[in-house]
Amino acid sequence: MFSAAAVALIFTSCDSTPTWNKQDEEQLIENCLHTVAVNLPEKTAVIYCDCQLEYLKENYSSGDEVRKIIKKDPQGLQSKIQENCLDYAKKEARKDK
Repeated sequence: MFSAAAVALIFTSCDSTPTWNKQDEEQLIENCLHTVAVNLPEKTAVIYCDCQLEYLKENYSSGDEVRKIIKKDPQGLQSKIQENCLDYAKKEARKDK
């Protein structure tokens, strides 16, 4: 017979709910840093990209969902992220000066 832990592991393994994985998170941060580093100081860019990741994780269930939205409306998503993260990143970067 299966123990309760084994049954829980089987159900967890079979769960097909989309989630964020480490590869999606790392790729998002890397792409973000590459894109915004041209216009922002390094420290501000890192804070901005961390904020972007957190915003996306809070509002979308997976990296796949974000990729679908980017294909449909990249400017709309970018505007939402900037509204939520740009001023925050600039303020946070100034705090440590």
